[in-house]
Amino acid sequence: MAPNLPFQMNNPALFRDQALINGQWVEAKSGKRFDVYDPGSGKVWATAPDCDVNDTDAAVKAAHTAFETFKKVNPRTRAQCLLKWDQLIRENRDDLARIVTYETGKPIAESQGELDYALGFTWWFAGEAERVQGTVQTPSAPGRRVFTVKQPIGVAVALVPWNFPIAMILRKAGAALAAGCTMIVKPSPETPFSVLALAHLAHEAGFAQGVFSVLPTSLDNTPALSESLCRHPLVKKVTFTGSTRVGKLVAKICSDGLKKCTLELGGNCPFLVFDDADLDQAATALMALKWRHAGQACITANRVYVQKGVYDKFAQTLAEKTKALVVGHGSEKTTTMGPVTTPRSLDKAEAQVADAKKNGGQVVLGGSKLHGQEKYPGYFFEPTLITGAKDSMLIAREETFAPVMALFEFDTEEECVKMANDTSMGLASYFFTKNVDRTWRLLENLEAGMIGMNTGNTSAAESPFGGIKESGYGKESGKDVAVAEYLITKTVDCTPTPPTLARQRSGSPSRPRWGGKVSSAGGTRSRSSLRSYILYILCALAIVASFVALPRIRAFVAQLAFPRTPFSFTTTRPVTSSTMVADKYRKPPQAPPLFTHTPDSLVSDTKRLIADSKALQDKIVGGVTPENADFKNVLLPFARDDNNMSLESHIIGFYQAVSTDAKLRDASTEAEKLMNDFAIEASMREDIFKLVDATFKKQKDDPSLDNESRRLLEKDHKGYIRMGLGIPAGEQRDRFKAIKKRLSELSITFQKNLNEEQGGLWFTPQELDGVPEDVTSGLKKGEKGTENEGKLWLTFKYPDLFPTQKYCKNAETRQKVFMANENKCNQNVKLFKEAIVLRDEAARILGYPDHATFRIEDKMAKTPKTVDDFLGDLRKRLAPGGLKEIEKLKELKKSETGDADRYFLWDHRFYDTLMLERDYQLDQNRIAEYFPLQTSIEGMLNIFEQLFGLVFVELKGKDRDAISETGKGEDIVWHPEVHVYSVWDDQSEGDGFVGYLYLDLHPRDGKYGHAANFNLQPGFITENGTRRYPATALVCNFSKPTPKKPSLLKHDEVVTLFHELGHGIHDLVSKTIYSRFHGTSTVRDFVEAPSQMLENWCWTPSQIKSLSKHWSYLTPEYKQAWEASAKDG
Repeated sequence: MAPNLPFQMNNPALFRDQALINGQWVEAKSGKRFDVYDPGSGKVWATAPDCDVNDTDAAVKAAHTAFETFKKVNPRTRAQCLLKWDQLIRENRDDLARIVTYETGKPIAESQGELDYALGFTWWFAGEAERVQGTVQTPSAPGRRVFTVKQPIGVAVALVPWNFPIAMILRKAGAALAAGCTMIVKPSPETPFSVLALAHLAHEAGFAQGVFSVLPTSLDNTPALSESLCRHPLVKKVTFTGSTRVGKLVAKICSDGLKKCTLELGGNCPFLVFDDADLDQAATALMALKWRHAGQACITANRVYVQKGVYDKFAQTLAEKTKALVVGHGSEKTTTMGPVTTPRSLDKAEAQVADAKKNGGQVVLGGSKLHGQEKYPGYFFEPTLITGAKDSMLIAREETFAPVMALFEFDTEEECVKMANDTSMGLASYFFTKNVDRTWRLLENLEAGMIGMNTGNTSAAESPFGGIKESGYGKESGKDVAVAEYLITKTVDCTPTPPTLARQRSGSPSRPRWGGKVSSAGGTRSRSSLRSYILYILCALAIVASFVALPRIRAFVAQLAFPRTPFSFTTTRPVTSSTMVADKYRKPPQAPPLFTHTPDSLVSDTKRLIADSKALQDKIVGGVTPENADFKNVLLPFARDDNNMSLESHIIGFYQAVSTDAKLRDASTEAEKLMNDFAIEASMREDIFKLVDATFKKQKDDPSLDNESRRLLEKDHKGYIRMGLGIPAGEQRDRFKAIKKRLSELSITFQKNLNEEQGGLWFTPQELDGVPEDVTSGLKKGEKGTENEGKLWLTFKYPDLFPTQKYCKNAETRQKVFMANENKCNQNVKLFKEAIVLRDEAARILGYPDHATFRIEDKMAKTPKTVDDFLGDLRKRLAPGGLKEIEKLKELKKSETGDADRYFLWDHRFYDTLMLERDYQLDQNRIAEYFPLQTSIEGMLNIFEQLFGLVFVELKGKDRDAISETGKGEDIVWHPEVHVYSVWDDQSEGDGFVGYLYLDLHPRDGKYGHAANFNLQPGFITENGTRRYPATALVCNFSKPTPKKPSLLKHDEVVTLFHELGHGIHDLVSKTIYSRFHGTSTVRDFVEAPSQMLENWCWTPSQIKSLSKHWSYLTPEYKQAWEASAKDG
């Protein structure tokens, strides 16, 4: 229980006032305790155990015993413990900040800031835990192999100061624990409780007994206890932060045992301001750097050098800003500067001010201690500004560690650098200048381990922290270097047995190099084995192809030499129908899915599926214990339940994207909400997770499980953790569950609003001048006698929207359309804002700093920084070309309108299209004449037939009746316009059935508004070992055909069609054991790759020929219509 504290705690269990040895909270062996003072009041507010040399041996031996086990712990497990520690610290941030404020005196906002800064280390080192790696060298001697391995060094001791008790611990312990070392912390006598609270949370996070220990001690016992820890033979590493004087003693003691040391010592850091600096920027940075924690930071600015030309102005600016500081107890919200932490700092500040006055310095502000006044009972000193400082003063030669700032004047850069380097220390230096040449000189000439260039902040988890000269050695934080301080390197030389000798010894026959099958008959290779090679070749083509836009366009246009009379590039084989194929392709072994649901049946079927699944879950939980849990009795039944449920659930949710019946769409939405709520509840059942967790620990590396089953086990286990089961049961977990449910509702409602959006604008034909006639002829006309008589209704669907933005000559019309489309579905704005806030909250509950980090953790990029760096680099590379192109487009706009001072978003599609037409003779409308939707689809299916050995059989009329389970062909589609294909392997592939492909190509009210592929039923292996075949649907919104013209595709629409159809093919040819991994249900980084590679065919001349055919050749009626339009044109 916490003693009577001067503040309230949300989590009283966090306050610990005993030592932690071998996971046990104990008193010092002497039974003595020491007082801990509140610097803001000067009063004792708690006591701590006064450990001494008699406590050392038990703590070190326990840490060493723990090390023997901890060093073998999987790095990912160590990382997970660090992340859990990070999460718990975040949850207790406010309580920890209160403790820090009463220990150190710093304002509560600064204490909270220290927590936020410090948490960067736990998060960073959690990532570093899995990135410890050795090296492989090319040996000089043939036949040898040389490599290195990294291993944790052993028990580490951390001797830490009082100024940043949280940050110092997490920076040191984060690296040590990530490396696999155990750690004993000897905190400063002023700040034991913040460290003990961290130790409590470390234990809660799952670190084993003895891994993290804390020995508090008084100032009197600090030297002896520290020395005994450094000299103990089982201690292999010491990390110390403190004064240079004590650091040298630590180094000497450790040298007796040749122990590895990291020393972060005194600073006396210079801060340089040149004439050309941004003075406000420099002053703002200096205020934060100097007055933070009343000047008690090792990297604070101790000597401020200001060039003569701006000296007075800069001094005045600092004085004005400093006057605004509010000195007071750190717990008061208005306080911006608290007391110093110890009375010793008051004495030192007084001595330095007196010395400065004696040597000609002028005290512009402050200069006295406030300690003892009624308002300031604690260790307070006025924020003090001294001008006219000289190198002979004490403040120039020693660290101040108090709120005293001295300004030194200089004339030249050389003089300033000499003064800045005239110290035995070299921790950090700061300078402010706009001169690039000077910047490089200063970076090279200033003697410091860290340089702040136009900034006062040099510390972050990702940047190495440490000094040179007498400021110490070794690095804390940063990639590789910090963890390396806790590692040893072993070099390994070996000489492998020559391969010929190895085969003679084993008697094994040699295998084909590429894993081919050895056959006594010489070996034959089926066409089916080529599918993987084709995909491999596609990947290679996509990587090495270096097409750029304009050469592609030229090659593309070269294939479309527009004739005076239309002709077909190639004779495209029409898509096969069931009347044209052999009998073996006429009767699929599996009926297609039915679309006969009603609003009531959708909801009732959903409830039935949920009830059945829940019953199975309860049955398994009731009959299986963690002790006998395994893949067969836990994961496999759940996977089979998922298989069976997916046959219905995908279709139930699909109606909201395609049905013309609003009631059916609403029921589908309701059903999806029910299903999602159940999924969230099921994924947060702790009783199930215990079984999955037990199975994972037993069988994660079980060779008897096939690869897909091991993958299922890994994904399920990780899924439960990412759904919050790593959060302790209680308020936080309940909040997380509520957030997940609300996010599900928001997502469903958001998409429903988009699907059912029916907005548009009325325009006169004159306002739509330039829009292709085949677009305007299909627009709804205003009724006679109404205000819209003679007008046309332009919707925001793609077939209306894009042609208008590209070809409409009226800029005002383009602006209206653009703005209205961008502002459609305004009801989604509040949903979007709410989702952003909830996603961020959920991520933070899980211990992530933000939603982006949570989402990208298991992607190839791993961190948002990788993405930001990539996009930043991309922007840097592309921006010059983009700006150049915009200038060209503005010139084009000026030639059209006479005014191009401003270039708007609604201008871009229009002038970009115009540029292609004028500069590259690329007429998209003329090109579209050669891509009728019908023949483009036929051509694409032909390509897929050739690539993958497939046969597509279109099902119409009586053919649908014959395979429908109800005997009614209309029951196997959701709309009369939908095309259905049965898909088969061709003869070379074995003539087997593959699945069903649906094409829903044109817009309708209430339909999904973009282009996408939907899995209707996944494929998988059933319980009896047979194959369940998939069904997949391509949903698009291409323009509808008219009696006078078919639906024609712009080239970008051809690319879209090929892309989405690629997803469909991926869905069809995929063969997995479990529905969980079927088709596009693959890792997010890969899901688009096959379709993106297949898009390449849309730029290949030979494939363009096979896809294209002028629309006039489709029917005699179309030919007649084309001829008539050609005469009119």
